[in-house]
Amino acid sequence: MPKGRVMDTSHKRTGRFKVLKSILPLLKMAWTTEPKYLLAIVGLKIIRSFIPLAILYIGKNIADSVIEASKASESYNAFNWQPIVWLVVAEMCLILLNQVTGSISSLLEAYFGGLYSLKTTVLLLNRASKLDFPQLEDPKISELLERARGQTSSYNLLYTLASISQSTLTLFSLSATVLLYAPWLLLLLVFSAFPLFLSECYFASQGYIIAKNRAAQNRLQGYYVNICTNLNFAKEVKHFDLSGWLIVRYEEIAARFLKEDIRHRFRSISLAWLLNSFGLACYYGAYLWLIYITINGKSINGTVFTYGMLIFVAGSFKQSRDAIQLLLNLVSDFFEKALYVPDFFHFLELKPKIEPSKNDKILNKSLASKIEFRGVSFRYPGSSKWILKNLSFIVLPGEKIAFVGENGAGKTTITLLLARLYDPDEGFILIDDIDIKNYDLKSLRQGIGVVFQDFARYDFAMRENIGVGCVEALDDMQRVVNAAEKSLADEVAARFPAGYKQMLGRRFEGGVNLSGGEWQRVALGRLYFRDASILVLDEPTSSIDPRSEFELFKRFIKSVENKTAILISHRFSTVRMANKIVVLEHGKIVESGTHNELLKNKGKYAELYELQASGYR
Repeated sequence: MPKGRVMDTSHKRTGRFKVLKSILPLLKMAWTTEPKYLLAIVGLKIIRSFIPLAILYIGKNIADSVIEASKASESYNAFNWQPIVWLVVAEMCLILLNQVTGSISSLLEAYFGGLYSLKTTVLLLNRASKLDFPQLEDPKISELLERARGQTSSYNLLYTLASISQSTLTLFSLSATVLLYAPWLLLLLVFSAFPLFLSECYFASQGYIIAKNRAAQNRLQGYYVNICTNLNFAKEVKHFDLSGWLIVRYEEIAARFLKEDIRHRFRSISLAWLLNSFGLACYYGAYLWLIYITINGKSINGTVFTYGMLIFVAGSFKQSRDAIQLLLNLVSDFFEKALYVPDFFHFLELKPKIEPSKNDKILNKSLASKIEFRGVSFRYPGSSKWILKNLSFIVLPGEKIAFVGENGAGKTTITLLLARLYDPDEGFILIDDIDIKNYDLKSLRQGIGVVFQDFARYDFAMRENIGVGCVEALDDMQRVVNAAEKSLADEVAARFPAGYKQMLGRRFEGGVNLSGGEWQRVALGRLYFRDASILVLDEPTSSIDPRSEFELFKRFIKSVENKTAILISHRFSTVRMANKIVVLEHGKIVESGTHNELLKNKGKYAELYELQASGYR
C-alpha cells in the first residue's frame, strides 16, 4: 500500500495571501455567468448592510420618547402615543424589509449558484476532454482534477465575498456611532478580535496543506470503496473473499485521517477558545463602563448619556463586536476556500502536449489510405524501457495487415500511436505520405476506427452503444442496424423485446448485462458505424468463440474491401486471412509475409503457430 507523503510546507512559505490572485478571474467568471443576477445580489447586500444601524437608531428614539413622555405626563390619558407608534411601525417595516430582501437574495443566490456550477463544470469537462491520454494517466494531474472538481461550486466563495462586503458596510455604519461617542472602544474591539482572526487564518492554511498531501491516499481510499461496490469486481471480491481485506485497508487510512483531523481541530479550537475569552472579557468590561457613566449621568465628548443613548451606543458597540467577529470569520472562511481556487484555474490552464496541426490537413475518409511507420521508437512516459525501437513498415491502400507476437511485443502501442493518443519519441508516422502531425487532429481520429482491447462498456441503450462510434450520426437508426448486422450484434438485439432500445449494463433501472462476447459484438458495431477509411482491431474477439470469430472476420474482410485495416490477434486462424502478417518481438519486426510463407520459414511465427495448434490437438 502506498505510504503517506511527507507534509509539504512550501505553500506556507511562499505566501499564503497569493491565493487572492485567483479572486479576479473568479469574479470575471461570475460576471460572464449572469451579470444582472450578480448585480441584484450585491445591491440587496448593500441595502441590508445599513438596516441594523437604522433599527438601533429607531430603538434609541423609542426609549428616549418613552422616558420623556412618562416624565411629562401625569396621567395615561395625557400620554402622547403617536410618535412612539410611528417609530414602532418604522422598526417593524425595517425588520420586514430585512426579511424580504434576505429571502429574495437567497433565491437569487440559489439560481445564480446553479448557473455558475453548470458553467464551471462544463469548462472543467471541456478542458479534461482536450488533455492527452498520457496527461490523464498522470497521477499528479488526476489529483489536480480531483481538487478542481471540488471548485465547481466555488460560487459559495463569491457569496462569502459578498457577505464580507455587507458585513464591512454594516461595521462601518455601526462603528461610526462608536467612533463618534467613544473612539477607544472601537480600538479595543479590533485589538481583542484580531488575534483570533490570525489564528483562524493559520489553521485554515494548515488544513489546506493537510488536504493537499492526502490526495493520493484519498484516491486509494476511494478505490477501495469502488472495488467493494462495483459490479465489475463483485465476482472476484466474493470468490477470493477480498471484502474484509479491503475494508481493513480502508479503515487504516480513515483512522489515520481521523487522528490527524482531531489533532488539528483540537489545536484550533483550544486556541480559538482562549482568544475568544479574551475578546469577550474586553467587551463586557467596556459594557460595564457604559452602564456606569449612564447611571451617573456623565457625558462623553459633550453628550450626556441617556438611557436611549445607552441602548444606541451599547447596541452599536455590541453589534460592532458581532460584526467584527462575523467579518473576521468570513474572511477566515474566505481565505480557507480561496486556497483551493487556484487548483481550478490551474487545471483550466493545462495545455495538451500533443499539439494540434498548424496545417489542418483533412484525412480523406472516402479513399483507402497508405500507412507508413518510418524509424519509429517509443517508450511510455516515465519509463526508460523502449516499447518500439526503430520500427519501419508500410501498409498499402486497401491492404489488410496483421500484427502478431507475444505480450509486450508492442502490438497495441502501434494502435495508440496511429490514433495519436501518444506521439513517438523518434521517427515519423505517415498517412498517404503526410506526417500525421500535419493532419487536423479531429479529422485524423474520425478517419481511423479502432476497437481497443479494453473497449468501453457504456451503460447506455444498445443503439447508443453502437452510435457513439460517430455521435454526429447517432440518430441514423438504419446506419445503426447495418453496423449491428456486420458485427453480429443484431443477434444480441434480437434477444430483447426492446431491441436496440434495450438499456445495457446494471447501473440503471431495466438494464441488462451482456456476456463478454456479446459486448465485443456491440463494440465491433461501433467500429462499423464509424465508417472510417482506416480500421484497427486490437484483440477485438478474445471473448468470442472460434466459430463466431471466424464468421466475424470473414464478414470484416468482405465489408472493408476498399479500406485499409490493421488486425491484432493471438488467434492464428484469424490472422491468416490478412494479406500480410508482421511478427513483432521486443518492439522490432523479426519477420513478415503471408501465413504460408511464414510457416515455410520455420521462424518465430511458425513456433507460435505450432504452440497454439498443439493446444487444439
